[in-house]
Amino acid sequence: MTTPKTLAIVGTGMIGCSFAAALRQNHPHEFSRILGYSAGKSSEKAKELGHIDETASLEEIFQVADVILLATPLLVMEKIIQNSPPPHKDQLIIDAGSVKNFVLQVAKKSWKENATYFVPCHPIAGLERTGPEVADPHLFENKRVIITPDEETCVEKINYASKLWQMCNAKIYTMTACKHDAILSKVSHLPHLLSFALVAGQYERDGDSCFQWSAGGFKDFTRIASSNPKMWHDICLTNPTEITNALDDYINDLQKLKSLVQEKRSGTIEELFLQSKEARDNFYQSIDRSKLKL
Repeated sequence: MTTPKTLAIVGTGMIGCSFAAALRQNHPHEFSRILGYSAGKSSEKAKELGHIDETASLEEIFQVADVILLATPLLVMEKIIQNSPPPHKDQLIIDAGSVKNFVLQVAKKSWKENATYFVPCHPIAGLERTGPEVADPHLFENKRVIITPDEETCVEKINYASKLWQMCNAKIYTMTACKHDAILSKVSHLPHLLSFALVAGQYERDGDSCFQWSAGGFKDFTRIASSNPKMWHDICLTNPTEITNALDDYINDLQKLKSLVQEKRSGTIEELFLQSKEARDNFYQSIDRSKLKL
């Protein structure tokens, strides 16, 4: 007979509750109960919505849970790791943070050799909205989850972490934490910063008077400026080198484009726009084709 297992969600927001909801829907017998913790009131709402069975303290969670998902902002996660007992061989701890090397190093410094039972993960999924109310058991379907173990991470734990995300119908990819942070700084962190900066700059110069004239382009480009400010604050402070590099590259690109516009270099401008359109269209068409093969 299989021993009943307990899952704990630390940070009962959209990602954490979607993970719990997906496992509960797709594999209801994997865990006999699901605990939840939040610093605020979201764990009570998560319980009310049926995403978790019980609320619990961090102390209880680290004592009794077989699997713990850390799904908080990164600097909150840092404090939780620093103030929690190290995982033991019968436990698995995973996270859902958007910066991986920072979390991995905090875990290794705090938990020493027991950090081998921690598997850093990043589900490439989400919305600009937050909270257990927007949790979705289908959130991770056909989405990528990047796992970033190092050479000291327990293989058995890596395999089980992969299995859990696959139970959510996600696709698993593995890379180093440093490679992850470099890539995500360009395709995730940078776009969010650009969106925040565009809205903040326009508002500072013109107030909200100009927003009434905006159409689909401005709305689409700035959608992610509605994302959780605390989460993105923490991403900036925990991946500063890679984000700065990405910003430098983009500033150089803007300077080149500015020169093209000032000099009215018609053919080069059109060629640049055409190249960009083709690159984006080809990439997303390939994604759509890959979904048809599933």
